[in-house]
Amino acid sequence: MKKYSNQNLNQAVFTTTQIMKGNGCILYVFHFAEDGSWQFSGSEDPDNSNTMIVALHQIIDIDNNISELMDLQKGKMAFRNNENLEWTIANIK
Repeated sequence: MKKYSNQNLNQAVFTTTQIMKGNGCILYVFHFAEDGSWQFSGSEDPDNSNTMIVALHQIIDIDNNISELMDLQKGKMAFRNNENLEWTIANIK
């Protein structure tokens, strides 16, 4: 398993069933300031019916471009309109 930055690749992260089933690409990444948790989602809004907890390395396996965001500071988010565009970084509101 390749090491990215100082992230524990076995860390539990939040994502959606659509992402894990390959029914969409990751468009939104949140690194929450409160507890350092991560969330990865696509165009669908995560809710209780479609949220999953997986290991960070599973997300990177799905989309290796996520590795570019491993130094994303807590309290920040990254987003893009499609999987071929660059990430835009912003504060989580």
